[in-house]
Amino acid sequence: MKIDISEPLKKKLLEENKLINFFDYKQFIESQQDGSKVKYEWNGLTVILRNLNLDNINEKDIQEFQEFQEFVDELERLQKIRGFRYIINFYGITKDPKTGYYKMILHFVNGKNLKDYLREVTPKFAIKLRIAREIAEGLNVLHENNIILRNLNSKNIFIQNDSVKIAGFGLARSSHNSPIGFGKHCELQCLKGFCECGKKLDIYKFGKIIREIFSSEDVIKSSIFRLSDKCLADLNERPKIKSLYEDLKELELASLKTISTPKINIFNISKEFMWIFILNIFTSFL
Repeated sequence: MKIDISEPLKKKLLEENKLINFFDYKQFIESQQDGSKVKYEWNGLTVILRNLNLDNINEKDIQEFQEFQEFVDELERLQKIRGFRYIINFYGITKDPKTGYYKMILHFVNGKNLKDYLREVTPKFAIKLRIAREIAEGLNVLHENNIILRNLNSKNIFIQNDSVKIAGFGLARSSHNSPIGFGKHCELQCLKGFCECGKKLDIYKFGKIIREIFSSEDVIKSSIFRLSDKCLADLNERPKIKSLYEDLKELELASLKTISTPKINIFNISKEFMWIFILNIFTSFL
């Protein structure tokens, strides 16, 4: 049964928490539909309006403001990191007067999601490394600000102008911290309720994404698969995202050095010295 959260949400967002922007729905002009998404023009920006995920907030949460407060705090933290280049911008919220739904205002990403990008473009190994590093860097910023994605997968990561944009913020939690709509990437341990679906689950899903980015042709790049194995390890053995980001940055730098190092052609060098030798002999007779 749906719970009417209008009054407590209004209180938390508009009265107690001035850091979350609230905008009048009339400001948004519907422009066109892009696939399943409707685009809007707003203050010179193209944005999408996404319903806030409130279905799993129950009446007890509303009354005690425990999970609900956590939900609101996460909205605030998400707004604070606006402008980071690998994370889609969150501008605030609005309310649709017709449906009564509160909506997140998110920047429209004009690009393919990672799943389609990998299928259609077939990027080189160095580009795959850069994509993995950018995802890790964005995820590191989110975790440093105590923002948990919970729904990290290749359909919620976009490639715009050759750069990563992380989206798909699953903000609301159920009162018992069970996974919400994680699909095929959901960890079995979490499905059984053995762990909290938090940063460690994001790490697990990142390991799955690494395996998706680097195909079977990249098996020889064993360092990559060792990283993904760490992510897929038992809960308490998984590394923090900052460590994974640093490892990927080193691998990317090493890859760039390999590409930029010129190969020495011994034959060409020998031929060059041969001509110099012949020229020296010729000039000695002049």
